Amino acid sequence: MAEVRKRVLPLLEGDCGRDRLDRFWAKVEKRSADDCWPWTASLDTYGYGRFKIASYEQVTASRVALIAATGDEPDGLHALHSCDNPRCCNPSHLRWGTMQDNMIDKIERGRDRRARRTGFRNPGAKLTPELLAAIVAGFIQGLSDNEIAAAMPIGPQTVRRIRIGRTFCEETAALGYSPTRTT
Repeated sequence: MAEVRKRVLPLLEGDCGRDRLDRFWAKVEKRSADDCWPWTASLDTYGYGRFKIASYEQVTASRVALIAATGDEPDGLHALHSCDNPRCCNPSHLRWGTMQDNMIDKIERGRDRRARRTGFRNPGAKLTPELLAAIVAGFIQGLSDNEIAAAMPIGPQTVRRIRIGRTFCEETAALGYSPTRTT
């Protein structure tokens, strides 16, 4: 069953609505047009700004900012951030979209915990770009996997996997190294 969301736009109309918007914008740190405008009041558990728009009614701050800027509140759509900053209320960083649009953005920007995290994008990677460059230099000098690994925080098995192209493929290609595939 779809979530029934109370409309915010009617609460922003008239004199009372102008007062609410004044109270809302007072909680936003406005910066230049290109910068994020952080919400300075309460946040939910995910870091999104929360605004008490009516007596017992709280809404997401970015949603209020987008409604105020566009004068529109499309049914079933969410305020999506182009800046990936949940506190941001800059209308130029916000757009209307579906949950599927939001999930696609999340995957494309590498924020999905199930996304492909290989090479340096892997939070458990021990190698830095400098260490990988040193490994590739060792390959070019003709050093063995054991000789290269002796000076690294990794074992010879990892060096071999890099040598044969099983890991850090994109990164070694950027360094001009083409792996020698063996079984």
